[in-house]
Amino acid sequence: EAVQALRKYLSGPPSPQSPNGPVQLTKQFQSVQELSLVPEFIRITENQPDWENYFTIWGDGKIDVNLANASTIELITGVTSAQADQFVKYRWGPDKKPDTDDDIQYQSMDQVRAALGLSTGQFELVQDLLSLNSAVDRVDSTGTIAGYSKTVTVITNRGAAQPRILSWQEK
Repeated sequence: EAVQALRKYLSGPPSPQSPNGPVQLTKQFQSVQELSLVPEFIRITENQPDWENYFTIWGDGKIDVNLANASTIELITGVTSAQADQFVKYRWGPDKKPDTDDDIQYQSMDQVRAALGLSTGQFELVQDLLSLNSAVDRVDSTGTIAGYSKTVTVITNRGAAQPRILSWQEK
């Protein structure tokens, strides 16, 4: 319900040529907070008070398999929880700890398909939702001095010739 409302919010009126056809988006959100302006989104904001930490308006619509957590891999690909956990733990490398120097990156979609245990046909259904390397990065940095803390969150797009800052927030 919320997804349909978000799409409606972003789209113009249906065209006479295709009143029930594909939705043509005519605008985009300028901030994550703007999602809360859609009335149907209230269910999400009520059920997940820190919902802003789980959404982004930046990206290419694909899930980076080298960054996604197990529950996201499970949801997008339809594999079991155990398969998704194993898929993510492989990335952690020999020390079995995330975000360390020995982490391993998936290098090809064939490697991803095999690691997920999907047939070629099954993988064809989800491969367009996946990517090996997202061009959009989120960096959270918190500094503390004398009991005062400040967090800066920067969203960048390094997919263009010149990396670009998409968002800068300080809390």
